Amino acid sequence: MPKVKDNERQQAFIAYRHLFSGKGSKISIDNIKHILQEHHKKTGIPMSPKGVAHSVSMIQSLMDKKCFISDTYAKELFPDLFRSTTSQQKSREALRQAAISKESQMLASADAATVLDKDDTVNHVDHEIENNLHAHPATVHKSENTALLGTPDAVTKSDDNVNINPNKSGSQPGLRTETGVAHMPNHGVSQQVRTIDKPSSLFPVYLLFNAQHLILTGVQEILEQCCFDFVCTWLPEQIYQNDWETPAEVELSHWTKFLPDWEPRLPPGAISNHCLEGHLKEACSQVEDIQNAAVHRLRLSAGTLHSQLTAAMALASYLQDEPRCAMLTRIFREFDDAISELESGKNFIENTFDRDAAAIAEQRRQLNETELELKCRVTREDTALKAKVGSKLRTSMRQILNDMPSDTDAEEVTAEGYRSINEAGAASSWSAITQIFATWIPWRCNESWF
Repeated sequence: MPKVKDNERQQAFIAYRHLFSGKGSKISIDNIKHILQEHHKKTGIPMSPKGVAHSVSMIQSLMDKKCFISDTYAKELFPDLFRSTTSQQKSREALRQAAISKESQMLASADAATVLDKDDTVNHVDHEIENNLHAHPATVHKSENTALLGTPDAVTKSDDNVNINPNKSGSQPGLRTETGVAHMPNHGVSQQVRTIDKPSSLFPVYLLFNAQHLILTGVQEILEQCCFDFVCTWLPEQIYQNDWETPAEVELSHWTKFLPDWEPRLPPGAISNHCLEGHLKEACSQVEDIQNAAVHRLRLSAGTLHSQLTAAMALASYLQDEPRCAMLTRIFREFDDAISELESGKNFIENTFDRDAAAIAEQRRQLNETELELKCRVTREDTALKAKVGSKLRTSMRQILNDMPSDTDAEEVTAEGYRSINEAGAASSWSAITQIFATWIPWRCNESWF
C-alpha cells in the first residue's frame, strides 16, 4: 500500500466523507474504486493526479481508523476540522437562545389554542362524577370532587402574532448574510465582493422531524402511564370516580393540571424527598409542552427538546417511578448522543463551508481585479484609438485650410478682375466708335458736305 501523508489523508476525508459515512472497513477495493469513479463521473471533478490506486489507499487508511463510522474517531485524527472558533460559538449560542425564545411563544400559543378543548373534557369528567354520585350515594360530595379534580383555569394570555403553522413558525431562523469589501491595490478602487450566504439549516441544531415526533409521542406515552400508575397507587378513588381503566384514557395535559392540585392530598412519602415545594407544578408545566408540540406538529430545536426531556425525567423521579425514569434516561442519553453527533458533524460542515467559501471569495476578488483591469485596458485602447484618428483628421484639416486663400488675396484678385473688365470694356467701346466713324465719314464725303 502506498504511503499516505497526513495532509493528503485529511483532504481525502473532506472530499469523500459524504460517500463513505457510516460504512465500515469491510468494503472491498473494487467497490471503493467503483464509488470513486461514479462520484467523479457525476460531479466532473478530476481524480487525484496520483491515480485511483492512491485514492483507494487513502480511503482504506481512513476506514482502518474508523473515521467514516463515527466523528469521534475522526476528531482524534483531525482535531482542527471539528474545532469551533470563539465567534462561531457565540453566534451559535445566540441562534440557540433565539430559537428557544421563539419556540416558547409557539408553545404558549398552542396551549392557548387548545384550552377550550381541555375545559370541555374536564366538564365532561364533572358530569360523569355527578352521575356516579347519583348511582353511589356513599361517595364524596361533588363539590369535593370538583376541588380534587383541579379544573384548569382558562388561559387568557395569548400571542396573536405567533403562527403555529409548523411549515412557517417552526422553521429555522432565516438565512445569515455577510457582505465584505475587497480593496483593489493595483488601481486604488474599492470593489464590493459578494459573499456566500451560510445555510440556516446548520445552526441551531434540529432533529429530523419524524425522529423528533417519535421522541415526543414516546415520552408522552411513558409519562401518561407513569401518572396513571401513580394515581392508582396513591389516589385510587380518582380512578374509580372517573371510571378510568387504562392510561390512554387521560391525556398528559390533564395529568399536568390534576397532579399539582392533588398534591396536598397525597400521603407522606408519595412524592420524592427531592421534590421541594413548587417543583412538581413547575415540572408539570414544562412537561405539558411535550403534548402541545406533538399534537400541533411544532418543530423544536435541540435546546427546547433538551429542556422538555429534562423536565420529563424530573417528573418521573418526583413520582418515584424508577422503571419509567430509567426508560426516560435512556431516551435522553440517545437524544444527547444524537445531538452531539449532529453538532460535531455540522461543525465540520460549517468549517468546510467557510474554507470553500473563502476560496470562492478569493476567486471572485481575483476575477473582479481581472474585470477591472479589462475595463481599464479597453478604456486605454479606446482613448489611444480616438487620439490616433483625431490627430490624423486634424492634420488633414490643416492641409485643407492652408490651401485656401486668405482675405487679402481675395480682395486683390477681385480688384484685378474689375480692372480687367473695365479695360476690356473700354477697349471694346473705342473699337466700336472707331468703326462707326470709319463708316460714317466716307459716306458723308460722298454726299459732298464739304
